[in-house]
Amino acid sequence: MYLRGIDANEALAIANLEQARAIYQEILDELTASKDPSVNDKISVSYHNLGVVAQKQRRFDEAIAFCQKSLQICEDAGSFYNAAGSYHQLGVVAQEQRRFDEAIAFYQKSLQIYEDAGDFYNAAGDYQNLGIVAQEQRRFEEAIAFYQKSLQINEDAGSFYNAARAYHQLGMVAQEQRRFDEAVAFYQKSLQIKEDAGDLYSAAVSYHQLGMVAEEQRRFDEAIAFYQKSLQICEDAGDFYNAARAYHHLGIVAKEQRRFDEAIAFYQKSLQICEDAGDFYNAARAYHHLGIVAQEHRKFDEAIAFYQKSLQIFEDAGDLYNAASDYYQMGMVAQEQRRFDETIAFYQKALQIYEQYKNFRYASMCLGRWGNVLEAQEKFREAVEIYIHVLAIDIEHNEEWIGWRIKNLGRMLKALRESQFEAIWLEVTGEECAGEWRSAIWAASQESEE
Repeated sequence: MYLRGIDANEALAIANLEQARAIYQEILDELTASKDPSVNDKISVSYHNLGVVAQKQRRFDEAIAFCQKSLQICEDAGSFYNAAGSYHQLGVVAQEQRRFDEAIAFYQKSLQIYEDAGDFYNAAGDYQNLGIVAQEQRRFEEAIAFYQKSLQINEDAGSFYNAARAYHQLGMVAQEQRRFDEAVAFYQKSLQIKEDAGDLYSAAVSYHQLGMVAEEQRRFDEAIAFYQKSLQICEDAGDFYNAARAYHHLGIVAKEQRRFDEAIAFYQKSLQICEDAGDFYNAARAYHHLGIVAQEHRKFDEAIAFYQKSLQIFEDAGDLYNAASDYYQMGMVAQEQRRFDETIAFYQKALQIYEQYKNFRYASMCLGRWGNVLEAQEKFREAVEIYIHVLAIDIEHNEEWIGWRIKNLGRMLKALRESQFEAIWLEVTGEECAGEWRSAIWAASQESEE
């Protein structure tokens, strides 16, 4: 039985989930058939392991049932230390289902047990997952603090393999904050540790994230190479579920390179895998990007249908942050069709969410497009007010876009009398339009005449 347990654990490690499930189930059946109370602790472990497999297969109701059985055995025996593993795993399931408050509660229960027992090594796993939840909720400073706690514990214990997970997550936070050089450095640290340990399967996720950074920086050939490495590893391991992420991002790169037929094929592969796995949350991302391709082809009705499918899934999951991208894209479609009242309503919804989550890059994009709509309607006074607000955001958060905002304001200066423009500037900012900003805007207005 011990050797079969090792076989099951190895199958789980390489994502051979059906084999792992079958062996764990055989072990459980033998243990329960013995009707020997002395093996209850082993029965609890078997239920826990089956819960892990079910969670990875996204059979969440089964996962919860297995973990609760494991937890009940531990609590009935007064073995609260062993119960911590079940609390942690229930947290993982809640996190996957985006029930974040429940996930936090489970992780904190587990963390408390480990810390009370002086087991800081296992506590590191709870800090790590609390960081992931904070990151999902875009509480980045808290996420970094949790990851650094996890990293410190693992490094102090000489567990550099587990430290790789913290490096990876610190990379993801840096990437979200557009600190790309730092992100790459963290991912490469994580990747090096995994490769030195001979764990190519876990290296796949590092390759994938390096691909995402390259994609963000529009180094598309590098991005493709990283995604293909990740894809090959996942497919060789029979892990088609995680292969879906690589297909999705290969689709994004193909779309950016205007290879639209290839992009659609990649998105549909990703979508099929997600739907077959019952993972409609990640299927929403494929719907969203199929909408972008349809929009590029000016198939506006198709685009709206895809965005609405994506939006419904995200809203049902309580994920307003990702729903904002669908509102934004539907605003762009309405703008193309000159349905301006609808356009502004969509941009306002997206803007409200992005401001709530302090994503000033996307907030700037929403405001900029809102200003474009007002300008197209010749509502120049309102457009100037919007463009001044977006300039203020970009001065603080998006320096590379300041030039575009100056050009927008230059056009408005040209469309309005100089005294009217200055009066609006004073009303919005409380200050005279003077100095370098005045010089830049006036120069831009003259350029727009040429």
